[in-house]
Amino acid sequence: MSDAPNTDLPLLGMTAGDSGLRLAYIFDSNPDPIRASPGGNPRTVDLHVVVSNPQPDAGSVVVKSIAISFPLGHDIDADLSGDPVLPPPVLISPGSWTVTLNGDRNGVAIRPTPPAEQLTFEGNPLVFAINGIKINTRPGTVTLDITERSADGSRQSAQVQLKKLVADFPVSAFFAEPSVIADLKGPTTLKWLVTEDGRNRSYSVYSKAPWRRGGLTAADGAAGVDTPAISQRTTFFLDVIQKQGGRETIDATLRTLVDVNKLELERGHHVTVSPTGRLAKIGWLAHNAIRCSVWVDGNVVDDNAPADTYLENDRYFLTLLEKGTHKVEVVAHGLNGVQTDRLQIGDPITVTDPVKIVPKGFFHSAAITRDGGFALLSPTAPVGQFVVLDLARRKQIFTLPGDQYDSVALLPLPGDTTLIAANNKTKTVEQRKVGSLGLTGPLVVRGAHLPRRGAFALFGQTFLHYWDYAKSQGRQWAIPEPNVPSFAVAASAAEDRLYVVLTKRIGAGIHDTRVGYVDLLDEPSSGADSFHLLNSRIGVFPRHLEITPDGKCAIVTASIPGQGVYVIDLEKDALIDEIPRAAPGFALLPGARTVWSGSEWHFSVYDLARREERTIQPNFPCGVLAVAGGTSRSGSQPIGLTASEQGGSVCLI
Repeated sequence: MSDAPNTDLPLLGMTAGDSGLRLAYIFDSNPDPIRASPGGNPRTVDLHVVVSNPQPDAGSVVVKSIAISFPLGHDIDADLSGDPVLPPPVLISPGSWTVTLNGDRNGVAIRPTPPAEQLTFEGNPLVFAINGIKINTRPGTVTLDITERSADGSRQSAQVQLKKLVADFPVSAFFAEPSVIADLKGPTTLKWLVTEDGRNRSYSVYSKAPWRRGGLTAADGAAGVDTPAISQRTTFFLDVIQKQGGRETIDATLRTLVDVNKLELERGHHVTVSPTGRLAKIGWLAHNAIRCSVWVDGNVVDDNAPADTYLENDRYFLTLLEKGTHKVEVVAHGLNGVQTDRLQIGDPITVTDPVKIVPKGFFHSAAITRDGGFALLSPTAPVGQFVVLDLARRKQIFTLPGDQYDSVALLPLPGDTTLIAANNKTKTVEQRKVGSLGLTGPLVVRGAHLPRRGAFALFGQTFLHYWDYAKSQGRQWAIPEPNVPSFAVAASAAEDRLYVVLTKRIGAGIHDTRVGYVDLLDEPSSGADSFHLLNSRIGVFPRHLEITPDGKCAIVTASIPGQGVYVIDLEKDALIDEIPRAAPGFALLPGARTVWSGSEWHFSVYDLARREERTIQPNFPCGVLAVAGGTSRSGSQPIGLTASEQGGSVCLI
């Protein structure tokens, strides 16, 4: 057997530098190598996929979408699995990207999470896993197809190959600990695990550095072989050697990749807080991280925050529940469990008492302009008023009678403001000028704003109305009887659907509540067939409806305090979560990681991903809640508004 290292091997599990793709892709299986199933119960592997910018110092890489397809469905050497569909992918690195199965479920689609319109890769990778892939019985080479689509419609395609070894191959795993050096330079330890037959083989490990250790055994693999320190991405090789008749031959050469990515958390950051300090908007930047954790006063409040929240549109929103002074820290986490020390973000934040604007009122819902300058509140009963507040000056500037309108929108124009409202007396939508209110953006309550389309959606007693203010034209759908509208409407992220909540009373205090939608791409119709109702049912009378920015979930709140908030998976048409003590107050925070919910005596922050709730007994009413993230034009200060259903104050928090 030659002593020359066998490093000139076909590239497996990763894209080549000259592939034509703009991004780099690594496919790492656990266990590695992939071995064909012996028959009977199939072997499974977890496939970790890393998508990254190959040259971050040269600038960011922007693509519209990414598609990765897998050969599946047959027990042949060229297919990875006999199953025709993949297990669903699991996102490991949070960010402005969504990873799902494609329509045929034989591949992965990577798209931007709204409101982002493109995938931007700078220094941090996108990492996801496909766990539990069942491997078929035929060894061979499997070819994956990767396609990147750019905003101009152009496409770049390339292939990646994975190797399935024979079922009884004597090495069941070859890996490095760690597989990522989270510093400028450092060593790693190579390990391999073997079958009973593998105990009769010898082994050699090496790299192109050059570095080599030969004459090794299975016991050496279990204990680990230390490598020299490396300062750049390095592929290590393992020769599996069989000795027969005094002659040594290489059965196969395995490889494992070790990256060198210094994990670092920039010391520069951004912090802006709401008027009372209760809501903080934070920007940080971690290099070579897959996630960050957020700490408040030494306790973790989020262990899966994004690695990059530095820019204005990517900021992280943190709610501080208790009065007093709080220290906020962030830790960056890399692959394989490495992490940085805690970095304190700004000076300690002091949370003070709410700022009262209106001494008392009976309100149903509220909306705030994006910059946090103005708010519109709707009344709980016809005897109340719709109220417009100038939040900067802490004063009421406009009112409308509550007994006349179901839902109201205000559109600022140069020198004037247009009122667009569903009139419950005439059963029509009216428009009129109400003078200049100085609004800095559109406002709508009991309805929805579709900014891309330049439109509002309004609910009346018997109809849902869509008004395109950019084109000055509208369309309308009759509410199918015997449903009762709850005046809850929300637009999908793509603004191609209007989601509504409809309720049938089926007994005293018993309701059959369902989420439905109308498709804005359909032809206008006044018939009930325009409403598509989901099968998932909620047994409460609803108050609010929100659609998450990724378009995957609808969130419905109950009207009665303590009856809960419900999360429906729109793709599966299934109720997937419930916040039992919450409602009717509700606000989805920017970024859609957390929600506020509350009543006159209860306030909570709920993490949608972790399904964890933090609660307090507030000294301010929370029956109505609204949040605005703030903009750079407004000094970027976030705003949280609370109001009462039962005659209490309107406050800023």
